[in-house]
Amino acid sequence: MPLNVREYLDERGLPDIEVWWTEWGITPSHFFEVTDGAFGAPFVLHGMKAAQTTAEWLAYWVVSDHFEELGRPPSLLHGGFGLLTVGNLRKPRWWALALAEQLSDDLVTVELEGDGASSMVDAWVSRDGSGQIHILAWNGTLDQSKRDGAAILDRRLVLHLEGLEASTYDVRLARIDNDHSNLAARWNGAGAWPADHEWASLAGEDRLDEEELAPLRPDAGGGQLELDLPMPGVARVRLSPGGD
Repeated sequence: MPLNVREYLDERGLPDIEVWWTEWGITPSHFFEVTDGAFGAPFVLHGMKAAQTTAEWLAYWVVSDHFEELGRPPSLLHGGFGLLTVGNLRKPRWWALALAEQLSDDLVTVELEGDGASSMVDAWVSRDGSGQIHILAWNGTLDQSKRDGAAILDRRLVLHLEGLEASTYDVRLARIDNDHSNLAARWNGAGAWPADHEWASLAGEDRLDEEELAPLRPDAGGGQLELDLPMPGVARVRLSPGGD
């Protein structure tokens, strides 16, 4: 089995040399439809998690569609590989990385079971000093022919939570998928670029879609939550210790 760069350096007695990936992303160039929609959100999380053991730094390429090396962008959603559009509207990939950034450094052990577990479906879980728990889960495939979704790849996520210390948790769910936190689903303008009033409307709606769920009250065996996780899709469940 071929070695990755980190293993190659370790094998040759060079463990102190850092591995930096400074140009990495879902596509190598502009004009690919997958860069504008929800398909890219689980892709970047798959990559970021994989880099935990193979690199010290992983930088997404690039931040903005304000990029003219291949010519000026011809329209708002032109398949630009930026995390932000021209005009700085946030794409689903931006939101995915923002949710990953909210994880604390104290990662919790995750065990995944079921069809697609640890490959198509994966997760990060963290807990901070206040007892707040972040569960970040995603469902994505590398098959770009399914960029708009495929019902056969949608999953029902059942979360079994152990080691919960509070008697009650407030639960907040954030979603990124074809219907949530997705600029491409909101922009249906007839022209290549939004009119002035459309820019204002899009900017006003440029937010992460979140909702409050019913409080979780663990028992002796822990707690359980269930939610649908479409493909492509990302879900972040935030558990905050609450009052009784």
